[in-house]
Parts: sequence; C-alpha cells; structure tokens
Amino acid sequence: MAGFSFFSRFAFICNIFFLICLLVNLFVVVEQAEKLGFLADTAIAMGMVLSPVLNMGVNLWFILLLLGKKQITVAKWLTAFNFLILVIQIIYFLN
Repeated sequence: MAGFSFFSRFAFICNIFFLICLLVNLFVVVEQAEKLGFLADTAIAMGMVLSPVLNMGVNLWFILLLLGKKQITVAKWLTAFNFLILVIQIIYFLN
C-alpha cells in the first residue's frame, strides 16, 4: 500500500504541473514562456507527458483496490483531485 500512496502523491505533483501548463498556455505568450527556461521544460515534461499516463495508472490502481475491497490509506481529497484532473485531461487531449 505504500507504493500506491507514493504514486498518488507523485501524480498530484504532476497534476499541479499539468495545471501550470494549462495556465501558461492560456495566459503567457510563447516568447515569454521560453524565457522561463528550466521551469517551463520541467512543467511541460511532467505536466503534459508524465501526468496523463501516471494519473491514468493511479486511478486504475485505485479502482482495482476498491474492487478488491482493500483498505485505502490515501486521503479522499487526493483521490478526488486526481480523478478530477483525469477528467480534465481526457477532455483537453480529446479536443
């Protein structure tokens, strides 16, 4: 269960970077975003590439734990946040 807790928290961090990428995409001109350098590169890598894959895996793992009636020690707000961001990611990437 420690693995699920770790990956849930890591997915949370990646989801924060996904939200940062969306905000940068909406409010910052591309030329200004290039000036951000390392921060922009990290946000893009973790937010747009790693976050959807990891978030899908964590939510699938959560569903399997629920079906197996295992005890889940992760905070409910964290699982709800990860699921909400997964829905946003599905909408974003399918448009």
